[in-house]
Amino acid sequence: MLGTTDALVNTGGLAVLRDPQLRESLSTFRNLIADLGEDVAYITSGGEAVWERAAELGGPWTDPATEVSTSGPIEGLSFIPLATPDDLVRLARDVRYTGLVRRYHLNVAYYVRELERLDAHMERVLALIENQALGAF
Repeated sequence: MLGTTDALVNTGGLAVLRDPQLRESLSTFRNLIADLGEDVAYITSGGEAVWERAAELGGPWTDPATEVSTSGPIEGLSFIPLATPDDLVRLARDVRYTGLVRRYHLNVAYYVRELERLDAHMERVLALIENQALGAF
């Protein structure tokens, strides 16, 4: 849907759509997708900052109980140590680390909210397209 919208917008073809609501909705759809890219950039840089701070504090750590994918355990991580209680206390007391983690969670929450907005908007666009198709008959 994004490729078609981009092609219509870039060639000026969006104006051929008779329904102003559909034109506006497709433009909004395009903007929502662009906003997601910004959110992904924030999540990526935030995740990197958390990892860097964890490394400064002696990490990373692993736990075989949580290193599992949809296809089973992730192998080859045995060289990474388990977090000790002292490691966890050090992390919890580090204001910079906890601040970075909170900022990361905030960025992820915004991203999830944007995905929900995009999903709702896609439903609107599809309903408008369906109404256009039914009106053509």
